[in-house]
Amino acid sequence: MSIRELSPGQDVELVLLVRDAETRRTKSGGAYLRLQLADRTGVLAAVAWDATPELSGAARPGAAVHVTGRFGVHERYGAQLTVHALRAAREGEYDLDELLDGPPRSAAQMEADLRELLTTLAGRYGTSFRRAVFSGDSLNGEIIILVNGRNVLYLQGLDTALGADDEISIFPMVAGG
Repeated sequence: MSIRELSPGQDVELVLLVRDAETRRTKSGGAYLRLQLADRTGVLAAVAWDATPELSGAARPGAAVHVTGRFGVHERYGAQLTVHALRAAREGEYDLDELLDGPPRSAAQMEADLRELLTTLAGRYGTSFRRAVFSGDSLNGEIIILVNGRNVLYLQGLDTALGADDEISIFPMVAGG
């Protein structure tokens, strides 16, 4: 089972990767642990209401942890896992490739993906699309292209690698007041 397959109200027993862990205080002063847990399919917010030193020690960013709890969708906080138990994952209990980001394709295979995608779309939608997107061999400065909400100008431009589930958005530059 993966993060993407979770359903509200479902009991969970998974090995996940800790992206972030922060000890916080409740209004009454008790310690709890706020976590970001991940696998290849996504990231999930999690909360452990009893932040013991053992739990905090196991939940180090970058560590694989075996977690049990209940998945739900909170009205205010959205999708999250309420952690009942958490420990360091044992060797052989998980496949690290299933926890790390990225599609199961090589970097070389993905390097030309954005350029190839835009070229394919230009072939399908014609000269006006090509002129709107390209300026010679580079991107036209009058459009904004986002990959998963991030501007490709701050990634690798046309050489931005794409994954199987990436979302590409193309917007015209808008100015005015």
